[in-house]
Amino acid sequence: MKKLVWAIPFLILLSLPTIWQKLQSQTISYHDYQITGKITDEESIKDAVDVVLINNDAANSENIEAYLDTLSPESRKATKKELTTFFKTYDVTHDILSIKVLEQSNQKVVLEVTKESHNHNQATFTDHRAENVITLQKQAGNWQIVETFLNNTQKL
Repeated sequence: MKKLVWAIPFLILLSLPTIWQKLQSQTISYHDYQITGKITDEESIKDAVDVVLINNDAANSENIEAYLDTLSPESRKATKKELTTFFKTYDVTHDILSIKVLEQSNQKVVLEVTKESHNHNQATFTDHRAENVITLQKQAGNWQIVETFLNNTQKL
């Protein structure tokens, strides 16, 4: 019986991180998406997600200027050159499957955006699913993408 009395508080302590994480996590519906994660300011997250959606739509329609408008000014010149070559070579669409908030503050949002990318021409591009970790910062009052990197890419 004494062992059981000691075991119960120990088990409770072990489960506290999981309980705390679940309490901090929430879900909001926005457009066609369920946005999950550490959401502290719902309106600000919606504004940041809008930038990601505009960026994705611009990539799908091969609209370089609209795509560049979602990026920080420092990234635009190099990205324009890369995008021009990419759009000439490939016909790819990107579908957003999920959006998760990893971090949020007044000036910075980090999202994990899971996307599927599909090739629609003969160029050598492999269809895949990837977790895109996208960092946005507020610049001149607007959210802009400052960094994107791929995690956990899987061929389809």
